[in-house]
Amino acid sequence: MIVEIKTSDNLIEAVRQKLGLSKRTKYRNVFEKKDYNTIIFLYTKNLKDSILQEFPSHEIELKEERIDDKQKIIIEKLNQEEKIKAYSFLPTGLGHYETKKELFSQIIRQAKDKNKEYIYARVTSIDSKEIKDIIEELESTLLIVLGPSFFFILEGKIKNEPWIIRTPSPNEYNKFTHMAKEYELIYTHNRSDIFDGRIPYSKGEFTNLCNPYQLRTLLVYEEDGNILGFIESEIKNITQTEKLRNSRVMIIKKLFVIKQARRKKVATRLYEKVKEKAKKEKCDRIEAEVYNFTPEAKAFFVSQDLKILSYQYELKL
Repeated sequence: MIVEIKTSDNLIEAVRQKLGLSKRTKYRNVFEKKDYNTIIFLYTKNLKDSILQEFPSHEIELKEERIDDKQKIIIEKLNQEEKIKAYSFLPTGLGHYETKKELFSQIIRQAKDKNKEYIYARVTSIDSKEIKDIIEELESTLLIVLGPSFFFILEGKIKNEPWIIRTPSPNEYNKFTHMAKEYELIYTHNRSDIFDGRIPYSKGEFTNLCNPYQLRTLLVYEEDGNILGFIESEIKNITQTEKLRNSRVMIIKKLFVIKQARRKKVATRLYEKVKEKAKKEKCDRIEAEVYNFTPEAKAFFVSQDLKILSYQYELKL
């Protein structure tokens, strides 16, 4: 890889090339395009030649010395977006470290957090053993080491979860319907006087729900190529009236997990994804309607700290 770096700002271009990303890719998307849980950026003024013989390195011409200032801006922007938690470890100032051993322990401990994280640290010197200890200790980590005239990038082991939560594609309609047919059976079996559906969605409705950039969305839970459950949610804006305040509500309309996959945190992970979106979209609350003949659903939402909003009664005539 041939990379020319004239300033500290240009380092991001080197990272993009390393990851095979386009120039349009924003810094935070390094996490989204690859399965890195942590990016660690180490800057030292003493990068020994012996290290450069062990790791593939690249020459740079670093004219700017304000690395700390540049990193401070990056960290502030990442924390403002709230998708990635960013930290710095410096020899002086707030959260400073006393020894290199303490620094590397702090980095490793912080990087083992389950959150997506960006960590910047400045150290007087570093040797190859210390670098190897960091990268071997951590999974799903990108380590960038920068010196006055060289830099190199190392990748830790990528830990891929056996499951993913994603938006389905229109061509998965038959596969989805086969998985979800039990969902409609629960309703038609218990209240055939109300429900008469054989499938959760028509083909046209399903296709529309495959668009993630709208207020009403559908997510599926996939593991080893098999769809094990789904959740449908919709954001509604409640307009103020004489009796109601303006509010923005995330409504969970459907949640289903096949029998074989229940009690394995599938529903929890689906719900957490919707909850994450609700926070991002500045919703005031999350609501879910649960029928009396689905006690498992009632127990689930109670376990997620949802409170009972109202009771609805009926009298058949």
